[in-house]
Amino acid sequence: MRYGWKVKGIPTYCACAEANSVDHSLICKLGSYTSMRHDSVTDPEAQILREVCRDVHIEPILLPINQNEFEKKVNTSNNSRLDISTRGVWNSCEKTVFDIRITHPTSQSYSDRPLSQICQQHEKDKYKQRSNSDWHRKSPFNPLVFTSGGMALECTNINKDYIYMEVAAGPPRMTRLE
Repeated sequence: MRYGWKVKGIPTYCACAEANSVDHSLICKLGSYTSMRHDSVTDPEAQILREVCRDVHIEPILLPINQNEFEKKVNTSNNSRLDISTRGVWNSCEKTVFDIRITHPTSQSYSDRPLSQICQQHEKDKYKQRSNSDWHRKSPFNPLVFTSGGMALECTNINKDYIYMEVAAGPPRMTRLE
């Protein structure tokens, strides 16, 4: 990808009828590569959280909200979702929610910006979306911003915290049989 080499086996044209390329497949919403890439990060993050937290859910449905109260760009549909929710991240009973974004930092629109600035902007955008739409939930929120080459600073720090939580937990915990 970094070297612009052609990938064998991808269709010549995308579902949107554009010529397909690695760059196009990383940004087009119709071709399903973006959702596969997103899920390939969401699932392992949730699995790591299951190791150190409890009540982990992938794509929990959010409470419906009234469109009149929020800006037009906020998703107010009755099936809007975050990526992961869990209990036990910051304290034992509090629910924490995570929203994952994967960015393509080598796209032309970012060519004049350093990676750290791109990641910071995506984190700010996620916080802004959160402040406009989920104020009534009062759950701690953390955006997890990934790139094709790593993670944003906040995402890196949170993943380091998982490691500390795992070390502090000691041997695997016994789960209650139902």
